[in-house]
Amino acid sequence: MDKDGILVGTPEPDQNDPHGMVNAINEAINQGEQCHIKGKIHLYKVTGKIMFSFNSKLYLIQELQRRFPDQFNKLKLTHIIKSLTFGEVSQHIHILLRFGANDHTNFDMMQLVDDHIYAKDENKMDYFYFLKLVPHVFVDEIYNQEFRSYSYSLNHNSKSSQNGLGLINMIYDFTPVNMKITKQQRDLPKFLVSLCAIVGGVFVIFGLVNRFLLSI
Repeated sequence: MDKDGILVGTPEPDQNDPHGMVNAINEAINQGEQCHIKGKIHLYKVTGKIMFSFNSKLYLIQELQRRFPDQFNKLKLTHIIKSLTFGEVSQHIHILLRFGANDHTNFDMMQLVDDHIYAKDENKMDYFYFLKLVPHVFVDEIYNQEFRSYSYSLNHNSKSSQNGLGLINMIYDFTPVNMKITKQQRDLPKFLVSLCAIVGGVFVIFGLVNRFLLSI
């Protein structure tokens, strides 16, 4: 993206030309370009981490630091996370339609935190997100369908970078228990019994209060 956040079609540099790649990085920094990351990751571990860093291209970063030290100092991992979800989006849509919006159907984790919180750090920082995920099973007994998703807890912090480059580390942990939420159709007799119980309870409480007031 350019400095205004508009997607641009930057030509892919020649991976076999390190000198040209460093020049391309320098030019991108000069133009105020940013990275736009969008995609899906398949997770195969109960506990793990997702990391964004410069480690895989460390030789290019070191060359950038040697040739263009001022540009290197501008290279940071400040970021804005617009959306972060676990599970299938199609499942989320069906769950919202069947079960409505509530505490268990808040699927986008970034609704729990200010997505601009780490957007303007002046120094190179290491960022950490700690994600706790609880698997949910939504059972719609009316239409005999089952859907799966997750609820979350999220903590985060940052500290000065240890390697002078910065990183983003998302550490996730799936809990070993499931939460099951069932939607049932209440038939008329059960509804009437519940209604009578509520009305009877109101009259009992009213009688007790009335007796107490008369005895004063």
